[in-house]
Amino acid sequence: MDATLFERATQAEIETEVRRCVDAAARHSAWILSTSCEIPPRSKPEIVGWFMDAAREYGRYERFMT
Repeated sequence: MDATLFERATQAEIETEVRRCVDAAARHSAWILSTSCEIPPRSKPEIVGWFMDAAREYGRYERFMT
């Protein structure tokens, strides 16, 4: 995920990026969804919150075990 997204993305863009990352890596693997190496200092708190919300919703373990 491009860390600069935390400075400028819309909620829909964050959700799309989280889904892309999870779909690419999640099934049958041990993975961690990360914000990148660090969250840029100019990140907007609400965008980081959208990332966390999308990760909780879309990255649920149960989703992949059915």
